[in-house]
Amino acid sequence: MMSFAGKRLSIAVIPPNCTVTFNSSDAVKVIYGDVTIGGMRRGIAPPARSSDTTGLSEDGKVTALGKGAIVLRVEVLGDQLQGPFRIMSDVAVTNSFPVNPDVDQSVRDLDFPFNKVSSLAWASSGCMYYFDSGKCRI
Repeated sequence: MMSFAGKRLSIAVIPPNCTVTFNSSDAVKVIYGDVTIGGMRRGIAPPARSSDTTGLSEDGKVTALGKGAIVLRVEVLGDQLQGPFRIMSDVAVTNSFPVNPDVDQSVRDLDFPFNKVSSLAWASSGCMYYFDSGKCRI
């Protein structure tokens, strides 16, 4: 879907009672269903304002339980800068939509600009916040 800060985010759908193998350096966030990773059961992501991204075991295996699962995969891109980043423009953001007949070229050409948020109350803490505007330049 999208790559930035040396990571690629993508959605993986895992059928019920199936196992997929990712790189052991990856992490996943469960957004539907339940999985086991290294013998530990992980369920749907916790409510807002908390996080529960799970690093994978050495074998990289993720097994979906009875309902199947959808996970957000965080893949480390070893050939890209992992930080530190001093300013937002240091963070390269690209889309990672697949090259296949089901994905239109105009979608693969989308650009994701980040904009500084300065007028919102929660952004006045002295930190700099950015968000993806959802506006894409083609």
